[in-house]
Amino acid sequence: MTDLRFCDLLDEAAGRFGSAGIEGPRRDARRLLEAAAGMSSTELIAAETDPVGPEVAQTFQAMTERRQAGEPVSRIIGRREFYGRTFVIAPAVLDPRPETELLVSIALENVKPESARVLDLGLGSGCILATLLAERPEWMGTGLDISPDALAVAQSNMVALGVADRARLLQSDWFSALDSDTRFDLIVSNPPYIASEEITGLDLEVRGYDPHVSLDGGTDGLDPYRVLARNMADHLMPNGFFVLEIGASQARDVTKILVEMGVFSRIGICKDLSGKERCVYGHRA
Repeated sequence: MTDLRFCDLLDEAAGRFGSAGIEGPRRDARRLLEAAAGMSSTELIAAETDPVGPEVAQTFQAMTERRQAGEPVSRIIGRREFYGRTFVIAPAVLDPRPETELLVSIALENVKPESARVLDLGLGSGCILATLLAERPEWMGTGLDISPDALAVAQSNMVALGVADRARLLQSDWFSALDSDTRFDLIVSNPPYIASEEITGLDLEVRGYDPHVSLDGGTDGLDPYRVLARNMADHLMPNGFFVLEIGASQARDVTKILVEMGVFSRIGICKDLSGKERCVYGHRA
């Protein structure tokens, strides 16, 4: 194995990934080899014709076997890029999705930067709250999650991004840990929104590796939105803003749930880059 070069490992792994039907086989092989060797993408390019040490080769082989078995690259290397920053992930948290960056952008565009107080429900890795705080140094945030393991991951990400001093993280079943008079200028959430019976039909990379508590939205996938609609107004400042990520085809139902509460105004829907309805937003009346 010591006679192998980095480019040989890349070619061999990309070939196996391609035969296995993995999308972007060379991209995935390159990301895994960068992680196995502890190199940046630029360093790997420069070293492609260099020989590979046995430890790196063995580590890379183990990583590629996991990828062939269906495990996402981000799970294998333990991190994911989100909004231009790197976040640690673990089995206890949802793997951040690029489309969730839209939620962050909507929040940043609609809330004045001066000293806003933010609440993130279903904190997970903390990618949403940490990004908002990193983008807006004047803001303060509270993150709630039912999982202590998820909170530990989120805390590590807050520290890594230098925002831990402005983030209060609490174990909570939705709003339960909040005092009744606690108010925020902005509420964000990417809640579970997959109907329970549909989870088994999801891609292996999702159903096999994302925590089901982060996916399961109840019988119709809308239970979390009912909880959010019932409680958000009690914790939003007058004219406070909210943004919720939604699943495909849920925009009309989620909007109806919010409208029926009679306490929200200027409710809107935003599509992602693929044209799918991705977020619902609005204000407390």
